[in-house]
Amino acid sequence: MSMDWTIRAWNPAAEQLFGYSEAEVIGQRFDEILVPPEDLTNVSDDMRRIASGETVRSETERLHKNGQRMQVERSISAIHDVSQEYTGFVATYSDISARKASEAHIQTLLQEVNHRSKNLLAIVQVIARQTGRMYEGPDFFAVFNKRLESLTSNQDILINSQGSHVDLETLAHKQFAHLIDPADPRVTISGPTVHTNESASQAVGMAIFELVTNAAKYGGLSQETGSVALSWAITEQVAPNIEISWVETGGPPVTAPTRKGFGSQVTGPILESMTSGKTHRDYDPNGLRWYLSAPLARLTE
Repeated sequence: MSMDWTIRAWNPAAEQLFGYSEAEVIGQRFDEILVPPEDLTNVSDDMRRIASGETVRSETERLHKNGQRMQVERSISAIHDVSQEYTGFVATYSDISARKASEAHIQTLLQEVNHRSKNLLAIVQVIARQTGRMYEGPDFFAVFNKRLESLTSNQDILINSQGSHVDLETLAHKQFAHLIDPADPRVTISGPTVHTNESASQAVGMAIFELVTNAAKYGGLSQETGSVALSWAITEQVAPNIEISWVETGGPPVTAPTRKGFGSQVTGPILESMTSGKTHRDYDPNGLRWYLSAPLARLTE
């Protein structure tokens, strides 16, 4: 380029990078076709630095022929004649859009890891605090570890899904598997395909685990004659709702507990808070019945 920024030479690499043919750019001012308007002041400063003998190297944006902005790495230095007079400058550019996109993706992933780590630590703290109120010594560690395994299962599914959503049926099977084979004839799991978001998968997964644990100890899964049916359906109200039901039959006679523990919190207020839903328990003597009704969008978006 000449001192007035007019393009005097244009090689095939530049043509491929910017989309202009040599015939289209020779004689054109590079600042008028390649430089975003907001960067013109910086270009003027760069030219003064180059004229003083400095080579300018940096990452910046330039314009493609189609109007798209590109992330580029550039190196610009002065051209001198035999008498060392400044006569223009030479610029080399390389496309770093893919690298910058990769860096941005990595940064997003790091932010997501940080966010998830904080969420997990907060949940672990709640689990530890609530479990500690109900159990001591070896019992505390046994129950606490089981609940951590439930939480870990949710994270495993999230990671294996390579996304931020988890299939509800897969989530249910994983939580049952801690205590009983989901294929056991006493267990029925059914419902349409629903992909829960990270927050909902943690909340619903932990709720299912607590229900399974209670059923295995005291309810429909504590006897060979008992059974449990977990099902869900989508209903149309003002907006789509998801209705999840847990029905136990054939177990010991059911009575309402005299005190509410962590399981009641997870399947009640905590779940309601994380799903904007409403839960209901029916202590039918023939078996516990538990329900969640929540906006579908709250679980899936």
